[in-house]
Amino acid sequence: MTKPEWYSPDAISSPPTISQLIWLIPHLQMLRDGVYPNQHKESGYTGNPQRKRIKPHAPFEKACQVHAEIDKLLESQGIDGIILEYIYTVPQNYYDNIEHVARALRVDRSVVFERIKAVMGRITKEVKKDG
Repeated sequence: MTKPEWYSPDAISSPPTISQLIWLIPHLQMLRDGVYPNQHKESGYTGNPQRKRIKPHAPFEKACQVHAEIDKLLESQGIDGIILEYIYTVPQNYYDNIEHVARALRVDRSVVFERIKAVMGRITKEVKKDG
């Protein structure tokens, strides 16, 4: 089973799964700004411009709810939450970020990996098995 490339606000569980958390962290600033990331699928459907639905909630409400929960979870973990957010904010730089944190803390990369694994387990209530 492959991970989804996008999660709808209603699909985010509480607490989030590890894959949801990894997906959400790079989008935290956008969520803090009240914008939920769009699903990047082109359907070609433009809809009927004369039909407007009244939505029961403000467009920024879901984004704010999701970011508030993730921020609360990260803050509850102290420095490890900050490290986790830093490392996953730009996932393309994951290994460089690990190296940077290891040098800043003057520890081996394996210590940073273990701290991240532990904080992910605490936040998501999941225990990731090796193998």
